[in-house]
Amino acid sequence: MQSLKQLFEKDLPNQYKVLLDELALAGWYIDYGLALPTLAELLLLDYHNKTYLDSYLTKYYKTKIKGLSKNIVSSYPTRKNILEAAFKAHSNKIYELSIPIMLGQIDGICYDLIEKDLFSKGRRKKNESIPSNIPQHWVEELQIDNFRISFLEPLRNNKYLAANFDESREYPHALNRNKILHGRDLEYANEKNSYKAISLLNYITTIVTDIKRNDGSMTWI
Repeated sequence: MQSLKQLFEKDLPNQYKVLLDELALAGWYIDYGLALPTLAELLLLDYHNKTYLDSYLTKYYKTKIKGLSKNIVSSYPTRKNILEAAFKAHSNKIYELSIPIMLGQIDGICYDLIEKDLFSKGRRKKNESIPSNIPQHWVEELQIDNFRISFLEPLRNNKYLAANFDESREYPHALNRNKILHGRDLEYANEKNSYKAISLLNYITTIVTDIKRNDGSMTWI
């Protein structure tokens, strides 16, 4: 029993941190219905180009989109019109609109939830090791078990989300909010990237929200 407890408290959370970090590097975020061992296998199949992973997760979120969008819209009534417009643009394959709208709403919802800027690395004040306005600061201060902390790794290590124009070249598979909203990326508009934005929106509005509320029913793994 002690060995199992050590695996649960130490080794397994660290494995999940690595996996979720690699998923974020590929531009994807987890959902309750995803099998993590399957994702790990897909990441290993073609580590550099992510073809199998992209195909699998695009199909997965495509099957979930109806219920997922309904849940998100109903959860944020003050954002209803904007979110509905984003999902409508996605269903009509107008990805030029769906992706920027979703990125903006992700930013706003995250700030409403934890009062931190998701797409920012923050500006450090003198003698400040972690800027107070970034998600890492929130994650580091949480008093919860290592297992749940591991599922917040994409927020704790948000370098892919907050990469500037130059840094984004190092992460070709991740959506870069700055390049898209500032008109630097003219090739972002495709189905895969729209589902990547949806996966991040879903991650913030389900898993991160549940951890923030300290929901004890998180037993999806």
